[in-house]
Amino acid sequence: MINDPSTPDPSSVSQPSSPIPSPSDRLDELLKELLDSGATPEEVCGTCPELLPTVRNQWRQMCRLRADLDALFPPPLELRTRPQAPLPEDMALPRIPGYEVEAVLGRGGMGVVFKAWHLRLNRPVALKMLLAGAYAAPQDLARFQREAEAEAGLRHPHIVQVHDVGEHDGRPYFTMEFVEGGSLAQKLAGTPQPARQAAALVASLAEAVQVAHQGGIVHRDLKPANVLLAADGTPKITDFGLARRLEGGAGVTQSGVPLGTPSYMAPEQARGQTRAIGPAMDVYALGAILYELLTGRPPFQGETAACTIHQVVTQDAVPPSRLNFKVPRDLETICLKCLQKEPARRYASAAALGDDLRRFGEGRPIQARPLGWGGRLWRWGQRNPAVAALVATALALIALATGGGLWLERQQAERRQAAEGDLRELANLQQQARWTDARATLQRAEVRLNGGGAGDLRQRIDQARHDLDLVMELDRIRLSRVTSGNVVSRLSRVTSGNVVFYRTKADRDYTKAFGNSGLAKVPDPPDLVAARIQTSTVRVALLAALDDWAVCATDKVQQDWLLAVARKADPDPHGWRDRIRDPASWEDPAALAELARTVPVSGSSASLLLALAERLGAAGGDAPAFLKRLQAGHPADFWANLIL
Repeated sequence: MINDPSTPDPSSVSQPSSPIPSPSDRLDELLKELLDSGATPEEVCGTCPELLPTVRNQWRQMCRLRADLDALFPPPLELRTRPQAPLPEDMALPRIPGYEVEAVLGRGGMGVVFKAWHLRLNRPVALKMLLAGAYAAPQDLARFQREAEAEAGLRHPHIVQVHDVGEHDGRPYFTMEFVEGGSLAQKLAGTPQPARQAAALVASLAEAVQVAHQGGIVHRDLKPANVLLAADGTPKITDFGLARRLEGGAGVTQSGVPLGTPSYMAPEQARGQTRAIGPAMDVYALGAILYELLTGRPPFQGETAACTIHQVVTQDAVPPSRLNFKVPRDLETICLKCLQKEPARRYASAAALGDDLRRFGEGRPIQARPLGWGGRLWRWGQRNPAVAALVATALALIALATGGGLWLERQQAERRQAAEGDLRELANLQQQARWTDARATLQRAEVRLNGGGAGDLRQRIDQARHDLDLVMELDRIRLSRVTSGNVVSRLSRVTSGNVVFYRTKADRDYTKAFGNSGLAKVPDPPDLVAARIQTSTVRVALLAALDDWAVCATDKVQQDWLLAVARKADPDPHGWRDRIRDPASWEDPAALAELARTVPVSGSSASLLLALAERLGAAGGDAPAFLKRLQAGHPADFWANLIL
């Protein structure tokens, strides 16, 4: 807290009861002043030079942390598109020789972008400056220099051009062309765009990305916010701050740390696999941009960044046509090919993607999928609309003449049959725990029936919706607990008050969720509850929630009841699952350690093994070592990777 800057009454200073600020309090005040004023460490330490070395070191760490957070977890779209607040009153616009700085265009954790006027060339420019200057971390300086070098070395009408590089008062800067139309993210604002316009725009971006790849540069952060629009609508790619050279030059990314924007990350990028850096990452991001142009939303968008990364790694994107029925099939095929999980199944290059998009725009067959006779007929109709209209009219008259009633009845029967197929597919997806795809399949079945259908069919659809809502709530509870508080302390004997609070909250939330669903209340007989769980179509999710709930339970009686239900719902009388769920084992550190040493990790339930890891850590065992073994057996498991 900053003290009142007004001069205090001398008499009050002399009172013995007035507290003398400690060095740590004074350090907090100086850092707060740095954040608020934009001054340098030397300026704020004028009256206390002995604190200058400490302030410099802390300021470097704060600048680095803020930049890393902006890269890992960018703010929501509505915050990114709001007008930037003005600079503090006591921080004047910089005076840079050769330029007249006019206003602030935007700010991030690392720097600020100004609108400026180039006095000699008499034209507007955008001037990007690293605010921390000499106090910036080496990683920030390297990233800033890499961005300037990457953009300066690329010449293309769809890439923002760099004009000049310099330094002012120890703060590096570079100038680039001023693009006055705002960003693509601001233009979209959740609104789907016409298919042909979307294809043409992404084709232009793909052409520019191909030039970057040929120059040995991968962007790694392509997204609507990094696509600027000129006054005539021409798109231009900007912000090469996360760019990486293909020949493997050193970068600032630590191994295993994903950098980028979660909703537009390729799966290998979300996993932090730096060895997989290549053009396929940018092809994926171009597909994500195309997806948002067609549907008004990115392919994956969770409540938190961690949830979004989980979706990117484990789930398939819902086909765009399910969210916007106007999306043409060929364009959907192009989009989904870009979003394939395996890089080898995407387009081989940005140029190949651009070529297929141009084929679509010209009404020619695309390369992503060979067309059957129906597709060729459709394309022929697009190229010969007058003849196609006459043929279609004649066929429609013939169909009406032969009896519209029979046709309508057949259509209804086909829709019911298709809905039955959707429910069978839904059951299969639920067994695989592919919940996003399951929900999309359920929505498709509901659209087919349009509120109708036989009573039994409607009842099955209503039950499926109820089950999927419960799964989403259970995942939300677990994710909230895992990502809140100190995760490391969850695996140690010492449990912080913060962790206890979130465990208690999760215990209450689980109790409410299971109770409202009608599946389980603590007084219910374990046999009865287990029978309900065994017959549920979402049995896998319910068992995982029970194991996590048992870890959170604050009451010993309730904990024993939960373990009994889990043993009966997932019986293993002579196996390791019952041993993990045995309350006696939970109280015996030696038994827990032996169980962790001998339990078969591969092919076993990762959720139950994670519960064992938490109990092992609470008992003072080596939980991190067991978690590493668990992760080796389940390398793609979201929860194991998140906790470790």
